[in-house]
Parts: sequence; structure tokens; C-alpha cells
Amino acid sequence: MDQTNQPDCGEQLDEAGSRENVPQNGTSETVKCPEPQKPEVTRDLKRLAGPLTGQTVKRKKKLFLYGNYDRYYGYRNNREAPKEDVRLPVFMEQRAFIEGKRMLDIGCNNGSLTLLIAEHCRPASVVGIDIDRNLIGAARNNLAVRQKACDSEALQNVQFRHINYVYADEELLECEKPQYDVIFCLSVTKWIQLNFGDAGVKLAFRRAYRQLHPGGRFVLEPQPWDSYKHRKKLSPEILANFRAIQFRPDAFREYLLGDEVGFREVMELKIPSGGAGSKGFRRPIYVFQK
Repeated sequence: MDQTNQPDCGEQLDEAGSRENVPQNGTSETVKCPEPQKPEVTRDLKRLAGPLTGQTVKRKKKLFLYGNYDRYYGYRNNREAPKEDVRLPVFMEQRAFIEGKRMLDIGCNNGSLTLLIAEHCRPASVVGIDIDRNLIGAARNNLAVRQKACDSEALQNVQFRHINYVYADEELLECEKPQYDVIFCLSVTKWIQLNFGDAGVKLAFRRAYRQLHPGGRFVLEPQPWDSYKHRKKLSPEILANFRAIQFRPDAFREYLLGDEVGFREVMELKIPSGGAGSKGFRRPIYVFQK
């Protein structure tokens, strides 16, 4: 290839790493209400109607366009890291491919499960990323709290970053080099597809493959297709993306093992059971190996 036409990987990845094309509405979108205007009241109206009562303006609720619920894991306070998750025992049984490894958690939310994996499975380093700046702030707060409350050695190499994993420029994929041994993508694929379409989730899969060292694992917990319809009306863009989806979750496995991505094998973990966690997280979990 003509060197003049190749992307400047160093410069572009540095810039992408700091911003990662996070949409301006990447945080929980809040619809602001305008300040109510004070009505003009004549003396006659005051005399007839009496004192005016304060006007009440209903605030529109937050729109979590990226599945970035501050209580996504079903806990009362997004600033508090829970002490259990129904999926944790499953990962502890597979601790061998996590312990001492370099780990990435895509869509880490408030970092609750990320921190539990770090504490119980002891990866060498952990990077948790999320598209929501507020959730990353909560994750960093949870990290600080847990470092004080437990063995901080397990958490000293944990960090959280505000990142959109789906590149705006697909050419940046050519710049990716292996840097992780295990990548988690738990309950994220639905939101990638609803916001960035089939192309977005395929790009995320290909990026994960490129970021893994040979023998590395991609841990995938896809939401079932039936769950998509419940969120399709969050915005006109999401509705349009939903109607255009042809790459459904039941096709993910074949795609990831095919030539376009290239994973060589897959193992299905048992569906998490027991515990007090959300029933929504009792889904099949797949581990693809590079």
C-alpha cells in the first residue's frame, strides 16, 4: 500500500483514546425545561383572582439512549458498589483465563461488576469503559471506596475511562494492535445496535478481536432479540436503527467465528442462577478464543 495513503495510527489513536468519538449526548440525556415566564397581572386581575399560586412545571425524565441507567444492576444507589452479582460465580469458575491477565470491560456502567471481577479473579490490569461520563464518575468513586474497604492490591491497576467503543472512522481499526488478554462485553450489544446499527456492532466485534493477544478471550453476553422492541421508541434515530436491523443476536456466533472476524472456537458458560440479582442477567454467556 502507498504509505502516503495509510492512516497516521499513532496520532489518530492518541486522539481517539482521549475522546473516542463520544457523542455529545453520550451522557444520560436530560431534557431541560425552560424557566417559566412570570405572567403579566393587572391590578384588576389581582383583585378578582386573589394571589397567584406558584406554577408547577413537569420535568421530563432522563432518556437513557445507551442503556446507561444509573441503576442498571438493580441497586438502590449508583454511587454504591454492590458486593455480589449473579454472574460473578460463573467468572470465578473460569478464573484461569482472567487471573494475571490484562482485561478490558466494554460498557462497564458504574463499575460494580468490573470491581468484583478485579477483586475475586485478580487480573493483572483492568480498564473499564463506558459512553456515559456520569457513570464513569460513579465507577471512579466506587473504586476509591473499595480501595479503602478491601485489599487495595487487587484494585491498584484498575482504571475507568469515558469512551465510545464504536469508532466514528472505521479506518482507525487498521491501527489497532493487541493489548488485552480478555475483553468483556456484557449486556451491551443491544445498545450498540440501537444507536449505531448493524455496522456499529460488527465494528465493535472486529475491534475486540484486533485488541486481543493470540489466545485471548472475548466474553460476550448478548441481549436477546425480544428485548430490543422494548427500547425501540427511545428516539427517532433508535427507531430507525431498530427497523433496519438484519444482523440479529442469533447470528453473532457465526459471524464471530467466520472469516470477517476470525475467532477459532467458542465455549458457552452456564446461565447464572441463584442470588438476588436481576433476572435480566441470567442469560447465556459465550467465551470466544482468538
